[in-house]
Amino acid sequence: NPFEDIRMGCCSSQQASGEEIQRKIAVVGDSGVGKTSLIQYFMTNDFDEYTPQEY
Repeated sequence: NPFEDIRMGCCSSQQASGEEIQRKIAVVGDSGVGKTSLIQYFMTNDFDEYTPQEY
């Protein structure tokens, strides 16, 4: 899984002092390019073949 290293290390980590570090990620792009699908895959390791988000 190419996202496993990102999933395990990017969203929460600890400094040497033991403090947890939280990060926020902004996903930008044109409508219909798969931003929501990418986020869903990143969070759940599940990919829906087609989930329209445009109205």
